[in-house]
Amino acid sequence: MTSRSRNAAGACECVHSTNEEKEEKNTTTTTTTTTTTTTTTTTTTTTATTTTTTTTTTTTTTTTTTTTTTTTTTTATTTTTTTTTTKTFAFCGRVRDFRFFE
Repeated sequence: MTSRSRNAAGACECVHSTNEEKEEKNTTTTTTTTTTTTTTTTTTTTTATTTTTTTTTTTTTTTTTTTTTTTTTTTATTTTTTTTTTKTFAFCGRVRDFRFFE
């Protein structure tokens, strides 16, 4: 984009705003949760003079994995301003006598 304008002194100002930079970053976060459940069962059987004890242990492991991806986009715009000042002068008689007009 280019725009032109004149300031109070009559100078030409050109503004260029064409440089645009984009930076994109991806962030990935992985969370792992492990839950372990242990169940113990005891069974006792008694007959006359014999006692039998049976113990059973069951272990259950549950793993949950959660993945989160975050995308961040940063946009940077560069603006360049160029100012040009033009002065005119007039000769009054001899060449060494002149004045600047702004």
